[in-house]
Amino acid sequence: MFNYKMEREPIHPGEILKTEFLDEMNISQVQLSKDLGVTFPAVNEIVHGKRGISIEMAFKLAKYFNMSPDFWLNMQLQYEMHKFWHDKKKTAKLDRVKQLEVKEEELV
Repeated sequence: MFNYKMEREPIHPGEILKTEFLDEMNISQVQLSKDLGVTFPAVNEIVHGKRGISIEMAFKLAKYFNMSPDFWLNMQLQYEMHKFWHDKKKTAKLDRVKQLEVKEEELV
């Protein structure tokens, strides 16, 4: 079976948004929400790790900060994969998945 390991838990993208962008650039959550055209709770929940970065939000943040949406999406993906892999209830369900068996002659 595959194995997904990380030495340490990744930081939620909202924490990066707050510390590396908002705090560093002296931008309030209120200002960001207005500039992005989203609600204050949407930004606040991301900053506090209660909401993830959606694809739409990644594109909005990317445009706002003049960067790639991949930055935000990759952080979110790493965070979610780590959370999943370390949730014993969720990973236990993987044991019930039967792996597809492919014969060598089918690979040609």
